[in-house]
Amino acid sequence: MKKQIKINNQGKRKTKMKTVKMLREGLIESLWVVMMVLISIFTWTQPLIMFTLVLIISAFKLWVDRDAAVYYFVAAVSGPLVEIVCVYFGIWSYTLPQFLGIPIWLPLVWGMFGLFLKKFQDIYVEFRRGK
Repeated sequence: MKKQIKINNQGKRKTKMKTVKMLREGLIESLWVVMMVLISIFTWTQPLIMFTLVLIISAFKLWVDRDAAVYYFVAAVSGPLVEIVCVYFGIWSYTLPQFLGIPIWLPLVWGMFGLFLKKFQDIYVEFRRGK
């Protein structure tokens, strides 16, 4: 009986540690998003600077999580394609477009969004397994 209680307590402790780890990962990923928003706010009028900063961050994130490259590239291609079509048909426009009606940094930002979705998908799947 004592052995069973000890095992249950260890299981609860592991679950709690796993939950804390997932929350920490989610918070870190959210900080990346906040950083991207701040970069956008402060550098959107300087597209080459914004492109360079987002490229550096993208390269770092892809180096850390190479498995997420597919998510990055699917988002970096499909997102801007939809945006180009929308701009072409006049649904919206950008103040400083450099390429086919969109800013040159936009594909990189879409790629970062793909990484964001991948990370939160991983966290969600891990959380569901732990229940």
